[in-house]
Amino acid sequence: MKAKPFSCIALQHRGAKKIYEETKNLTIAEELVYWQQHTSKLQQHSSKKITEPSQRNMS
Repeated sequence: MKAKPFSCIALQHRGAKKIYEETKNLTIAEELVYWQQHTSKLQQHSSKKITEPSQRNMS
């Protein structure tokens, strides 16, 4: 079976659809909280230091 080629655009569309589904019924205030929480999670993830080579993504 041949692998399907990677599509960056398809990946972006799937991500946008997921966010839309999570936020479509939120008020402006609720959506602001949503983005603040996700930004905080991203900042925490980005600030983690990789201390062991086994923790690196080798792809």
